[in-house]
Amino acid sequence: MKFTVNTKEMEKALTDIQVKGKYQKDTGLTNGSLDSIVKFNCVGNRLTLSNADVGTFVVKLFLEVEGEEDGSYVGDVTKIISYLKKFGETTNFTVGDSLTITSGSRKAKMPTIVEHPHDNAISRIDNMTNHISYREDEQMFSFGKGKFECKFAMSSEDFDSTMAMAELVGRGIYRIETKDGDVKFSSTQHATNHYEEVIETSQYVGEEATVEFSSPLHRFFPKGQVLNFYVRDDFPILVISEDRMIIKAPTIEG
Repeated sequence: MKFTVNTKEMEKALTDIQVKGKYQKDTGLTNGSLDSIVKFNCVGNRLTLSNADVGTFVVKLFLEVEGEEDGSYVGDVTKIISYLKKFGETTNFTVGDSLTITSGSRKAKMPTIVEHPHDNAISRIDNMTNHISYREDEQMFSFGKGKFECKFAMSSEDFDSTMAMAELVGRGIYRIETKDGDVKFSSTQHATNHYEEVIETSQYVGEEATVEFSSPLHRFFPKGQVLNFYVRDDFPILVISEDRMIIKAPTIEG
């Protein structure tokens, strides 16, 4: 694998793909992230970064690069980010037995990891989403043996502000309810600790659906993006923008 990329864009992408935010733990909401081990796959001028965790949380980010040689790489991005902060405007990535990154006269090497800790989940989701892309129409995608039943769009700013309020409940489980063109986000600890908000959305199409999820999905999407949500009762949630997507398994309690 060999490509050249804008250094700042790559630094941000490698930070975003870790999805840092507030996660539900036994002790309540705690700051955390996905693994710092990330899978790279370069085909032509398109680089795909993938990450996942044991809870069937798969994230993919697509970046435009100047590709020279197709290939893949798995490694810990913590040190890569540290070097990128000190590199010039562009950085060259070359993978052989190890990863070499260069910028001007600066050069660093890092080891290759055999495979991502959750490579099976990444590969499975790759096969299930290779027909999915960001689009501004009423297309309802299939996923595995099922099919999403409701689609709506909202801004990344609205998603972020709504989730920030829902996090104040402190439970870390969030509900999406769609009905008659309305979309409601909520979180409930008990009867007197509850937050809900009806969101302004567009491109609403499909049937009534209710699904719960955990994890800070909103932290993955930067400002200025339009997000397409695909949902179905007790079914994985798909959130996709022009350059990234999340697939999150639903939270189904006892």
